[in-house]
Amino acid sequence: MHWVQPQYQEPEHDTVFGDAHAANDLDTDALASLLNGTRTNTAPKSRAIHHKKTEGIKVLDDSRAQNIAIVLSKLPVSSEDVCEVLRTLDFSRLALSYDIVELLTSILPTPEETQKLLSHEDCPERLRDIEQKVLPFCFLPRAAARLRLFRFAASHAESAATYLQRCRTLDLAALEAKSSQELRKILALILRIGNYINHGIRDVSDGAGACAFSIQTLAAIASFRLGSMSTLQFLCVTCRRQNPRFLDALQLSLKHVPKAAREKSVHLKSCIQAFRKEVDFAGMEVSTMPEDQLSEVTAGLLKDLNAEALQLESSLAMAYGKCEEAQRYLCTSEDKANDATPPAYESLFLHLSDFLESFRKAWRETEPGPSQKSRVHLQSRHVPSQKGHLQSCM
Repeated sequence: MHWVQPQYQEPEHDTVFGDAHAANDLDTDALASLLNGTRTNTAPKSRAIHHKKTEGIKVLDDSRAQNIAIVLSKLPVSSEDVCEVLRTLDFSRLALSYDIVELLTSILPTPEETQKLLSHEDCPERLRDIEQKVLPFCFLPRAAARLRLFRFAASHAESAATYLQRCRTLDLAALEAKSSQELRKILALILRIGNYINHGIRDVSDGAGACAFSIQTLAAIASFRLGSMSTLQFLCVTCRRQNPRFLDALQLSLKHVPKAAREKSVHLKSCIQAFRKEVDFAGMEVSTMPEDQLSEVTAGLLKDLNAEALQLESSLAMAYGKCEEAQRYLCTSEDKANDATPPAYESLFLHLSDFLESFRKAWRETEPGPSQKSRVHLQSRHVPSQKGHLQSCM
């Protein structure tokens, strides 16, 4: 044995090793035997006798049993209580998240597993613990359908609120596109610029020329140049001269347009249609219960679901109607076949949103500093003519 700094003389002061009798109970014979590798006569340590618990009858394979055990361990109540809630459809008695209900659906016993488990219904105590916990699901009629309803009951309010807000965004963006005075001014300026370049018309009272243009023209306007300035820069200088806060007013008047441009109106419609299907399914499932077993909570849930579905359908129809009005008002050309899928209304807002971003950039570029004010003012007064270049856009 390697000592670290051993001392072979008694220390002058008291130490932990000062009690010579503290190790009197050391069995030096046993120690010698251990060092020599021989057996000692010391009595073996007593060992506690553990009786292995009987595991019980296995029906599920170990991997499947482990997965089920993990899911059931997440439940705040027993599997018997869960099945009772599903049987009565009284979901107020148990709060489970959407994800937990989804996991429960994945561990329901298969028909083959159900048959094997039910063969032990007279003596369930002989089953393994996990099989005993799964057994109540075997007695639950329409377990998968009940869990589907439970899943919808846990998520319907949040889903309805999300879809309603998406409808509202389209509705508000369409109203803004029609009512924005700043947008109306910009489009009027672009029309006059285009008529001057293409037809030499200086005054709207001169007649002739284009009376309107499709909103898709805005993309071409963003890249069209008027001599030393772009069309957008010229628009910014013109609008700033009349109102230095014009950009702020324009953005405020179209504040819901960028969000509407990211919307997927066809997807939104399919989501609301799927919501209605789930509501109809809930009604069918509840109708399978005897009336005397239908609780007030379940009846109230069904009433709420139908009200939400009607509100969503109404809001979607209103939003679609407002979008169609905005398309006509802004002369947006959309191919719309009879009885075909409605056009992607957000394309209108995408044109406007992209134009807003380009206009915002041009506004920063033409922001006059102390040394730029006179130069920008001069450029705004003299713009070279480039006739004919906007013909394809107007």
